[in-house]
Amino acid sequence: MLEGRLLQKKQARSEHAGAGLLLAGLMIIFVLHAVSMIDGFGEPDTARYGVLAEEWHTTGQIHSYSYHLRTSPLYLHSLKLLLDAGLPLPAVPALLNWLNVIMGSLMLVPLYLLWRRLTRPSVAFLGCLLFSVTPAFWLANIYGTPHLPSFALFVTSLWLIAGWVRDGGDKMKNGRFIGAVVLAVLAVALKADMILCFGAYLGLLLCLGALTRRNLIISLALPVVSLVMVVLYTRVITADIPLITASAAGWSKTFPFTLAAVTDAYNRMVPVRSVGIFLYAGAMVSLVVCLVRRRHLKVVLFTLFWALPLLLFWSLKMGNSARHMMAGFCPLMFVGAMTAVETLRSPKLLWPVVLIILTGNFFITCSAA
Repeated sequence: MLEGRLLQKKQARSEHAGAGLLLAGLMIIFVLHAVSMIDGFGEPDTARYGVLAEEWHTTGQIHSYSYHLRTSPLYLHSLKLLLDAGLPLPAVPALLNWLNVIMGSLMLVPLYLLWRRLTRPSVAFLGCLLFSVTPAFWLANIYGTPHLPSFALFVTSLWLIAGWVRDGGDKMKNGRFIGAVVLAVLAVALKADMILCFGAYLGLLLCLGALTRRNLIISLALPVVSLVMVVLYTRVITADIPLITASAAGWSKTFPFTLAAVTDAYNRMVPVRSVGIFLYAGAMVSLVVCLVRRRHLKVVLFTLFWALPLLLFWSLKMGNSARHMMAGFCPLMFVGAMTAVETLRSPKLLWPVVLIILTGNFFITCSAA
């Protein structure tokens, strides 16, 4: 009894320490991103959203449809509605940039809580830390693009599914389940390629030991439902948009799968530069270690279901970029954190090693970029 109470007190102290560190980290990250935020549009695609939204607002329609309306209908439509409501066009870049600064900081909370359901607090905290300093995530936080808000909704949806399972997972009218489904649909409406990560729902249910026949059907139906809802939503807001088959064929012709994406030196290194050389190597080594030792295999499967489709999809296309890689490398950082905490058991050894890795990752990645 006494040992059990002592263990509970130790776990409670660990939880409080993790929560305190997370809160302090959020404040630091928010300030760093706010002072680093770009003045104006951060890239051509974001500027195109502004141009298309202004065209839609001014003329009542989009005259030249592009893939942006298919891949980010909610993002573009929201901008148009804000302009309709009186938002000045010059204010659009700052609004989008601040949206990412705020959501990029806040999303670390559900991300931490999600991984806390699967691992110990120290692993969840270290995983959040490693992910937050990757170049892909850092860049996403300092200028407006739809993939970060979309990812924040996706992560929150996963966390709600984990909470639904904790509640018993027997009521589909449960608020957590309904919220998870709504956020999943909204995530795809903000950035369509987030659907490539939706294998994470199946992996999460497997990891939590909740993969019943009904839950298997739910996890497989969720990407289909999300895609159908977004296609219908796009059709409602722009009735004369070309059919999705025509849009998909045109996009695939412009951005085909090609082995040249692997043989091209610059394109091949995009995944490495997206997280940094040290963190990339650490994540790959950690996966191998887990597979060889047959440790944490459920978490590894969860990670692969989440990350592999997206990483393969974009790595086989020319014009790949860090923002395409961001969502896929998130769970890999947690596998790296899990292996590091398990291997370097003493905090006196763990944190100096982490500091060395992060320092090397920063300087070597910068010099290689």
